[in-house]
Amino acid sequence: MDAQRRAFASVLSGGRQSTPTLVLMTALLRRVITGSAFVLIPHLCAAQHVVCGLGPPPGSSDFDSWSAKTEQQRQSLGYLLVCESFLDRYRYEAQIAGDTAVRRKLAFEPHGLDGSLFNSLEFLGSIADGFGDRGAAMYRRVFRGTEGEIITLQEFSLQGGASVRTTRDDGHLRLRGTDAQLSIVQAASGKGFAQLTWQEDSTYFEATIDRGLDSGRSKERLVATAASLPRYGQGTSKK
Repeated sequence: MDAQRRAFASVLSGGRQSTPTLVLMTALLRRVITGSAFVLIPHLCAAQHVVCGLGPPPGSSDFDSWSAKTEQQRQSLGYLLVCESFLDRYRYEAQIAGDTAVRRKLAFEPHGLDGSLFNSLEFLGSIADGFGDRGAAMYRRVFRGTEGEIITLQEFSLQGGASVRTTRDDGHLRLRGTDAQLSIVQAASGKGFAQLTWQEDSTYFEATIDRGLDSGRSKERLVATAASLPRYGQGTSKK
């Protein structure tokens, strides 16, 4: 097993391998080493397209080819393959503060959670961002589930003419009577995030869970939790 790990690590780092070693890696179904265990990542190889940032800016000479390659891989794997550091943009635990102080900064009244599946989760705190003259337009709540998973719910107020534009065509589904998008980003280690986005009236929602493609029914749990939100004004907004 140690020899297999060393050989695979060399492949990932671009080292030159003999034909028998490459055959061995194929026989291992391109498994990725994570500690003492192996996690199966389909089609992973040294030449795989790995996203480590936002990519080329729109209109640049590389933008179209980069976007096409990224979308092709997303369709092939069922997720976007990213660097470990890319996942940090989905981690909010270090940014949260006490909810009472955060709410005072908001420029809108957030949705209540009464009767929703969010109420069964441990509430860790919240974040305000997107500040304007009237206050913050973005409110994110952070929760922990019974298995240690971190689930977030973001509301972005579109009052005052703000808008959100999405460009992808993947992961379409119907949620709460409207169109929604479900996408997954995942690193070679198997760690990842599922992200669900949708819009209702003047609010743009984003919900995330820190689980990748192969983590049980994480996608289904995220969709069910989001679908359980009461309509605006029907749930007491206490957290």
